Amino acid sequence: MALVLNGVGPERTSAEIVKAYCTLTWEEQRPMEQGDCDFRQAFGNVQIWMGKRWIFDFPDSERGKSYERDNQETGISFKRKGEYTIKIYQTRKASDN
Repeated sequence: MALVLNGVGPERTSAEIVKAYCTLTWEEQRPMEQGDCDFRQAFGNVQIWMGKRWIFDFPDSERGKSYERDNQETGISFKRKGEYTIKIYQTRKASDN
């Protein structure tokens, strides 16, 4: 499963973890969430920790299957159709872009 709650999921070890700013939008009627996050990328695999509530795992082997990745000049977005889109801004704030 890609979205894990309450600290169960990918551990914060190995590759360098970068501080970033994330926005999380839901396809269902839920408010957008945004704030500081931690981001790690290694060999195309990405993990994102957004506060203590959300952990996202995007294995490169699942790209194009269970999620879409969009690399942009301002950041990277990951979309799981019918669920959510999370955007990572490595400058720490979406308004900085």
